[in-house]
Amino acid sequence: MARAAQRAILQRTFTHARIRKVCGSWWGTEQRGTVAEDWRPAVGAPTVSADLQLVADAVVEIQEARHDADYDVGGNFTRQDVLELVRRAERAFEAWARVEATGGAEPGAFLLALLVW
Repeated sequence: MARAAQRAILQRTFTHARIRKVCGSWWGTEQRGTVAEDWRPAVGAPTVSADLQLVADAVVEIQEARHDADYDVGGNFTRQDVLELVRRAERAFEAWARVEATGGAEPGAFLLALLVW
């Protein structure tokens, strides 16, 4: 019961804008996976893995597509466009599983950045 309540509180701290900002600012290709210097000790490296970069880039791309779908009334998505976005999301989940499987500091630092950055 307490764990479910804790999860509900934590869930509300994540916003699409914050997640996109974190993913786009230094985890993804906008910065070529370069970690901000003050975060390097938390990540354990000056750059993030290709898998985490894939996750971050997918979040940005899919979030932008969602925004377009919600607010660009003149926009149009083909079935092929949507299927490619679904495949992109699937590849991102697979990449995240590999990031977590490393047992390193990277996944925890990424999740921490989503909370505090």
